[in-house]
Amino acid sequence: MPASYGGSNERKNTAAKVQKVATTLEMINQESELMDATEDRYWSSASVENYENISKSAQAYISESGKNPVSLVMEYMQRVGVQAVFKCIDKGGFQVSMVVDGVKWSGLVCSSKREAKVSCCRVVIDYLIRQGKIRTRSSCEGGIQLKNSIFEHMENALYSCFDYECSSNSELKASEKVIAGIFMVDAVAAECHLISWATGNKCVQGSALCTDGCTVNDSHAEVLCRRGLLRFLYQQLEVYLRDEQKSIFRKVMGRLALRPSLTFHLFINTAPCGDGRIFSFSSEDVASGSAHKPEVDKNKGALRTKIECGEGTVPIPDDVHMQTMDGIFGGERLRTMSCSDKILKWNSLGVQGCLLTAFVRPIYLCTLTIGQLFHYGHLSRSVCCRLGDSLKLPLPFKLNHPYLASCTALSSHRAVSKSPTLSVNWNISDGTIEVLNALTGRINRTGEVSRLCKRAMYECFEAVESKVRRTSAEAPIDETYLNKKERCKDYINARDCFLKALEDNGYGLWLKKPDEEKMFTLNH
Repeated sequence: MPASYGGSNERKNTAAKVQKVATTLEMINQESELMDATEDRYWSSASVENYENISKSAQAYISESGKNPVSLVMEYMQRVGVQAVFKCIDKGGFQVSMVVDGVKWSGLVCSSKREAKVSCCRVVIDYLIRQGKIRTRSSCEGGIQLKNSIFEHMENALYSCFDYECSSNSELKASEKVIAGIFMVDAVAAECHLISWATGNKCVQGSALCTDGCTVNDSHAEVLCRRGLLRFLYQQLEVYLRDEQKSIFRKVMGRLALRPSLTFHLFINTAPCGDGRIFSFSSEDVASGSAHKPEVDKNKGALRTKIECGEGTVPIPDDVHMQTMDGIFGGERLRTMSCSDKILKWNSLGVQGCLLTAFVRPIYLCTLTIGQLFHYGHLSRSVCCRLGDSLKLPLPFKLNHPYLASCTALSSHRAVSKSPTLSVNWNISDGTIEVLNALTGRINRTGEVSRLCKRAMYECFEAVESKVRRTSAEAPIDETYLNKKERCKDYINARDCFLKALEDNGYGLWLKKPDEEKMFTLNH
């Protein structure tokens, strides 16, 4: 694994001082049941050399029982009065899956049906132990304690970094009303790195929308934080092209994938706007975990859009029509999807987005931690469970159910009532903060273009693709940003399935920005 992930020696030193979390191997082992990478463990056939990568607790339980994993699962299902149904798929080998607690669990692709069934049951046992539904010696001795957990370490690291960068500027300090950070946990190196963070809760005003890709439309902390992660992923692609061993990626079935020891984790100091937030003000719920029990009724789960230049969200009207540039410039409200809806999209299609799927397999969040207004039922519904079995995604995409946790050690004591138009972002690859005016979508005061805008992301993509072309002898093509995205057929097909599932379930129409906003090239 690479020793560091920064863009220069100076940035690495700075990041080491403030961004690297001092997690010990003992703590990582204690939390490993929360941190296991779902992508490789549960359904990637490329993880055969690591077996299913199940937790130590599950391995010990199976070993000490002296029984076949299939027998252990059958005994559990009989005990709880549920019929065990296995499904086998021929994928150039055999892969068996079964549904437990409404979630499909799959084993590895194996050479025989018997081996595939055993592999699937090992995964199911691991899940049941993590949920406390199968008691092991270690769980009877106390289990996982969330006090002083890795979630609190993440929260502390995020606020420490923010204070280090912004405490001397009262204007920037006020932007922390909503703050989010994405962390990368390396289970092998026993390290936790803060990869990206951002503050903000405003969107661009309609009059500032442009057709050259130079404005940032959504300056909510969660959204900017994820775009900072994209810059890190692009940087790691360039590292891979120089030296595969120093990158976070490895090659899996012709495409790059995150190394199995690495997982990404999102922390937000308050519930994401939209469906995950609006019902949490009047509800109490302190549960956490990965066995999601969403609260669902006909009045909940609907798609919502953010209020232009303001705070909060509103439902999407039944008679809504496609957004157009001339309509917006003529005074129509600019609609931007809520953060709850966007996180649902990330849990369906991956945080890497469209363009990066040209190079990498989908990357999903392992955990989602919320500070204030945490309600387990509403949060699980909003960020993943409202689609349930109705969402049929083509491989390698899946509906991801991250571990949901609450951590209010600092967030509850740092409430900010003022909501400024400024937004701050930082990522480990660039190593410096950037301050945006959320209403203009550009850098504050200077009006310069942000490193997080569409155009900047397209430049990152082209920089990687140009290096790939040199090795494949492909001719460069001057395409629009929109056309380039449409060439990522796997992602587009999965996205269409996602949007159709939303409409079929009565949650509404996903409102996109006008196509003209994406019809720019880097040469014009």
